[in-house]
Amino acid sequence: VVEGWVAHPEFTWVRASHEGFARLADPARHAREVLHLPGLGWVVRDLVDGIGTHDVEVCWHLAPGLASEAGCQMPA
Repeated sequence: VVEGWVAHPEFTWVRASHEGFARLADPARHAREVLHLPGLGWVVRDLVDGIGTHDVEVCWHLAPGLASEAGCQMPA
């Protein structure tokens, strides 16, 4: 479900979510925000909301020649 979208000459931002993990014994909701800054790059933020503790794994597949920088921030 697309929750928000902004297209501006200096940036594009979108937020979407899904309930695909709602069927699990300990359900969770996944949302992703993507920010594109033309000429600078992309920022992707994943949010997993649920009760209790969940293990989250993210795998990215990039085309040859592309570089990535990963940063992880845990909520306080």
